[in-house]
Amino acid sequence: NFKDSKTVKISFLNKFIHLVNVANGFALDVNSTKIVAGLEPLHTNILLVKFGRTAQDNKIDRESLIRHCLNGLGIEEFWEKKVGSKT
Repeated sequence: NFKDSKTVKISFLNKFIHLVNVANGFALDVNSTKIVAGLEPLHTNILLVKFGRTAQDNKIDRESLIRHCLNGLGIEEFWEKKVGSKT
């Protein structure tokens, strides 16, 4: 079913966007619905570039990042924990 497929894509993209936002420490101006619709390719490209940089950054604890996002925690909580652990 096309509608179900679209819903699944949007759900995945929302999680993907959240992961990239948390990893970068700020929210990107992207919308999963518009990405699925093929709108705003510039914003989609920015999202993919940020993800690529995140994937190449060896300083990021990927397991911690993924666990954090799967638990539904926000950007601030992730970075507060990182800053707090260094002091």
